Amino acid sequence: MEDGMGKLTATLFTSVLSFLSISCGSSNRLQSISISDNTTGPEPLYMASGTFTNGGNVSSLPVSWFIFGPGIDPPGTGYSLSAAPFLPVCVIGGDTYMIVAIAPADPHAPQSGPVPANVWNDLVSGKLKSESGFVGATVQMTCA
Repeated sequence: MEDGMGKLTATLFTSVLSFLSISCGSSNRLQSISISDNTTGPEPLYMASGTFTNGGNVSSLPVSWFIFGPGIDPPGTGYSLSAAPFLPVCVIGGDTYMIVAIAPADPHAPQSGPVPANVWNDLVSGKLKSESGFVGATVQMTCA
């Protein structure tokens, strides 16, 4: 009987630990985004990676991609996450464009939603890297 109770106790203990680790997982938040240029042809291909507060890294981080520059209408202030690489299209050769990646800090946030206008402006301008539950990164791209 003690053997069965020991196994039951161990199973319950493991279940409780698993539940606590899942429910406490929201404390692990996205801390920073980095953007890398994986150019393999005439057009640059951008990937986002992320670092979390627990020290973990994600090499294909789901982010919302944006491009700003000459000949491009400004987008809305919402986000829609995608882990796909970003392939921007150059509108005017020789000009410089800003590539922006934004994501919620909470890894359990919805796949899309609004971003407050002031937060949007601070992240897109590169003024801040993190604000009010969102994280952003920017890089410049010069079209050939």
